[in-house]
Amino acid sequence: MQISTGAARSWPVEVIAHRGASALAPENTPAAVSLAWELGADAVEIDVQLSSDGQAVVIHDSTLERTAGLPDAVNSLTGAELAEVDVGSWFGQHWADERIVNLETVIATVPPRRRLFAELKCRTSAGVDSVIDALTSPLEAVAHSPEKVVLIGFDLDLMTRVKAEFPQHEVCLVAEQKSPEPTLWLPSIEEIVAAAVSARLDGVSLANTPAVGRPAVDCIHEAGLNCCIWTVSLVEDARRFIDAGVDSLTMDDPRLLEAAD
Repeated sequence: MQISTGAARSWPVEVIAHRGASALAPENTPAAVSLAWELGADAVEIDVQLSSDGQAVVIHDSTLERTAGLPDAVNSLTGAELAEVDVGSWFGQHWADERIVNLETVIATVPPRRRLFAELKCRTSAGVDSVIDALTSPLEAVAHSPEKVVLIGFDLDLMTRVKAEFPQHEVCLVAEQKSPEPTLWLPSIEEIVAAAVSARLDGVSLANTPAVGRPAVDCIHEAGLNCCIWTVSLVEDARRFIDAGVDSLTMDDPRLLEAAD
């Protein structure tokens, strides 16, 4: 594969590689993360679950079925056992050596002036205290540069506690709006913003829907929050969100905006 390498590009928005360069390599693996950096992504988004021994491990699903063909729950295995699991072959035999790694391993790969967005998927499988404990050691590794790691998640209670425990890190609420009626999107932007502000968070990450336009982005910015959109796969969507004034776009292929030039 011929790829461009070097420093992050000067895009009109921050480009976040979703689960690494997941269109090109198996998601949430060292290969996907490394490729995203090589392709010039400004940031990488990964997912974090907890192992049975309380390690913060990088995988999206709560089970190994989809990416490893195994029935086990992630939280039923230790970090050492998970590190032996092949999570690359499902994407192609070329990736058979890809394994589940811990959060600290991925943090260590973040180049200067780039960022890692860690989505905490582990709220339902462990108490909040367990999540905080699992994050402490990896975040201590970047105590000198906390701007490198952004913590995000859907669970407002968890994100509130995370922000209180790690105030030096940017923390964002992830939200997905649904449309029960053609002109109604719930929760509303105002409700999402109010929740983030009440929790003293730094931003919101919204699903890619028609609900997000200039008025919604202005509402977010007027509250002093950053605005990120996930997941963008079409150039026309990227252009629409850039015109609306968003700060970041999450995409499976960090080269998407090359087609928007």
